[in-house]
Amino acid sequence: MMTRQGAGAQGLTVDVEVGNEPADQVVAILRDADAQSVTQVKERGLNGIETVIAAVVAVKGLARLAVRLSQIWTCAVVVDAREPRILAAKKCDLPQGTVEIILRDGKRSTLTRPSERQVESAVAVLGPTP
Repeated sequence: MMTRQGAGAQGLTVDVEVGNEPADQVVAILRDADAQSVTQVKERGLNGIETVIAAVVAVKGLARLAVRLSQIWTCAVVVDAREPRILAAKKCDLPQGTVEIILRDGKRSTLTRPSERQVESAVAVLGPTP
């Protein structure tokens, strides 16, 4: 079981629910986004055993992750920051290339084919940018 922690001195803790997408692609994107403490975990979920990749990223890294996932995944990406650990997951009721961001206060933003700068601006309130 993973411990629940949020933004720390090093950055933002994010869990990426991989679903049926290749986990190695997610790990490569996280490494490209200068993620630290990248860990792949198998968890029991509603659909059996699911793969979750946990990492610590800066705001810029979170933006890069969201944009890159939205480009390679078959569905949209939701970045949900309502819990101490940020969750990045597929959202198949929105089209590929879309990034939905849910901030701590529940405010939602939906961006279609966003740039990293647009996503970074939307998630900037989550933590400092190094």
